[in-house]
Amino acid sequence: MSPREVAPEYQSRIAELRRLIDSDPNNPAFAELAELYRAQGKLAEAYEIARNGIRMNQENGWAHFIFGRICLEMGKLAEAEKEFRTSTSILIRDIEPYLLLGQTLMRRRDYSGARVVLVRLEELFPTRPEVARFRRYLEQKLIPPMDFGAIETDKLLERYRGESVPPPPVRTSVQPVEIVVTKTESPLDERAKGLISLVKEISGVDGVVFVSRENKIFRTTNISPNFVKLFSGIIKSFTKILQRAPKALYFGIMRNFIMETEHSTVFIMILREGWLACILNEDAELGFFRIQLSRLFRKFDLNPI
Repeated sequence: MSPREVAPEYQSRIAELRRLIDSDPNNPAFAELAELYRAQGKLAEAYEIARNGIRMNQENGWAHFIFGRICLEMGKLAEAEKEFRTSTSILIRDIEPYLLLGQTLMRRRDYSGARVVLVRLEELFPTRPEVARFRRYLEQKLIPPMDFGAIETDKLLERYRGESVPPPPVRTSVQPVEIVVTKTESPLDERAKGLISLVKEISGVDGVVFVSRENKIFRTTNISPNFVKLFSGIIKSFTKILQRAPKALYFGIMRNFIMETEHSTVFIMILREGWLACILNEDAELGFFRIQLSRLFRKFDLNPI
């Protein structure tokens, strides 16, 4: 592919980023450089930089989006699908990762997987015209053009930079963790208590509850037993629905969900070890919260489904 022109202001930026990456390949600026190379049509250079950098920068959804888009343009569809799935699991309120995931699945002739993405798109973005267009493409089994679901480089980098440097958390007084259901001590207990204590310190989190597969309940003291009972019923019903759903739905897009009230948001994550619910107040930054939560899951060896 012949090189494409990029905005003049990016030319000097490319040289600056190149020096940063040469001195530190894991510098978070790798994704910005990779996107600028992609915009120029230098896909081989973009691919190598993004592939090397993503290994040490797993929490940024836009970095995965950038790498996935590079893979898509190179025809590396399996890698593109993997990166877009990761991106949708982090950027659950942004439409572009879902659109490019759906496009990738259609290019792989995985129309059943693309239909799962369409259902999610219609749930999250029912009024967006891109969703109606995607439905038409899928119904006619037409491959969307490469710019469908794309995003201009300047806007993409603005979002990437915004997520790559999250605001520092505001430390608040930590609610003590209470074990409500007493059973034989297990190795999971200390991990669960440590997880809740640190999740509560994340800015914007008002309360946390973790329920293990053995129905042992860990919660901050401001979470009422009625709350736990209510959401236990919701989780059981939701899990039964997922178990009857296609495997791609159960293990991919729907591993977490959000319930919103007038004054707060309840973020629910289903784990192999149980489920976690966090009450977020109006000041919470969802992207920052998700990044911190992913780090804590790795710290305490807990695994989303």
